[in-house]
Amino acid sequence: MAHLLPLGKLFGVFLKQLSKPVASRIKERAKTHPTLSNVCAGLGEGLHRVTVRIFRSSRDADTAAEVKPLKREKAVERGAELIGETFVFAVVGGVTANEVINARKESAARAVAKEQRSLDKAQQRQAEYAKRDARLDALEAAVAQLQRELAAAQSDHPAVEPVSALKVESDSGRELTSGDQVASRV
Repeated sequence: MAHLLPLGKLFGVFLKQLSKPVASRIKERAKTHPTLSNVCAGLGEGLHRVTVRIFRSSRDADTAAEVKPLKREKAVERGAELIGETFVFAVVGGVTANEVINARKESAARAVAKEQRSLDKAQQRQAEYAKRDARLDALEAAVAQLQRELAAAQSDHPAVEPVSALKVESDSGRELTSGDQVASRV
């Protein structure tokens, strides 16, 4: 999906650029098409009234006074401009919203993938711990078996000292305990 992202952005830029000539075409068509011309005249006149009232209210003038209507040609032109700009804005807004949605989806997918990697690592560690625990249990069982065999051998031969009581010196003169490895001397 990552390889489609530049194509999607390129298509979005294409739509943005295409919307400007389409808006110009709408403006031209509004002057000649009767239905579109009537719609644009109504929009232009309504926009003019709103603009004049906002302007009057900002200057603390009488907003209830009647607004002088525009000439039909001027009203059609303003309405067509409003439709054209609205069209461009809608296209740009749609492309931007699509990019935001795609970015959120990608971010969510990355978060899910990261969480999955984390879970996989945790499962691997858990499996390693289980192997180590099993190995430790096997070693402890072997040590217990050896201790039993040693105890049995010592009971058969009481003259043999227990391993924990043996004191052996190493080649360096250091005393070794039962946990140290001792090389046999011949």
